Amino acid sequence: MTNKIKHILLFLAAIAATLLTTGCHKVDISPNSMYYWQAQLTLTPNESQFLKDHNVKTVYLHLFDLEYARKGRPVVTDLVKFKDKLPADVKVVPVISLDPYVVTDTTNVEWLARFIVDKATEIMVNNGYPEPNELQIGYDWEERDQEAYFDMLRDIKSILRKRDDGQLSVMVRLHQLSLETPPVDYAVLMLDNTSRTRKTNARDAILNYEAIHEALDDLMRYPLPMATTLPLYGWDLIYKNDKFRISAYGLNLNDTSRYTQLSPGVYKSKIFRSVPLSIYPYNHAGHIYPGDIIYHFEPSAGMLDSVASMISRVRPNDCSNVVLTRLDDPCIDRFHPHVYSTLFKGGSAIGKDSVVVWD
Repeated sequence: MTNKIKHILLFLAAIAATLLTTGCHKVDISPNSMYYWQAQLTLTPNESQFLKDHNVKTVYLHLFDLEYARKGRPVVTDLVKFKDKLPADVKVVPVISLDPYVVTDTTNVEWLARFIVDKATEIMVNNGYPEPNELQIGYDWEERDQEAYFDMLRDIKSILRKRDDGQLSVMVRLHQLSLETPPVDYAVLMLDNTSRTRKTNARDAILNYEAIHEALDDLMRYPLPMATTLPLYGWDLIYKNDKFRISAYGLNLNDTSRYTQLSPGVYKSKIFRSVPLSIYPYNHAGHIYPGDIIYHFEPSAGMLDSVASMISRVRPNDCSNVVLTRLDDPCIDRFHPHVYSTLFKGGSAIGKDSVVVWD
């Protein structure tokens, strides 16, 4: 069987699986989307202007987390505080993150699904937004909890279907592309934290080209419509005695009263302090100690463009479904406006025969 015939058969199989999963519902994935992941919703003038300049259609707003409670029912944590309001012409999709073990084989998934939808609806309506017709769920599921998790997703989708154009999406990571497809309308491929190990190489940890390349076959076959998240932010891997401790965000490593630079991108801490974690930048839940070694990395424009272009080549129907993360001043000030426009379009190599890989 030639490669061309093989790819055609894979493409047809993906279409058939998508129709079975989504039914007659027309999936709506907005182009030019961003994540907002802060402790409170407060837009700076710069952030508001970015939304206008780049015609951002959708903001995925981290609304709250659900954490496991020993008494049997999860508790709401890290609820965003509404100080400002997103523009009326921007669609707001609430994002709910589930901590490990919130979903198990003993979970009342029907109750949990209703709780998530009702709580998200209550929060959005109380803060001046319409009843949400779309939600996104973030959960790092595995085979052990897949059945219960998928049952919960079916229940959430069933509730949302009763609302105008109701739909449901989930976050998917590279290692989950080979698992069973979740019963939702579309997936958002999270390309931050692509390495499953913590070597002293911050670049490989946040955006690992080798890991992405190894997943291309699974990515090409993936039956659901898909958006792709590209990380604009940098992070700091903290090590103690050559052992990884935490991943921090937003450290001012130029502050010589706190840090000593050992080499390009490598620093040593002089002090003890609490620091924000990279996955929850609003939460100073991490700690740094004197003597800790810090490896700092920010993905370059070339790296992001290379990844966006590569994804666009293997999933041409999803090439403009790009979600940049995150909407905050440090992220949107890093590059020339043309870079963001190019990423939103799916990279600069669309229509070309090859993709240049970063150095």
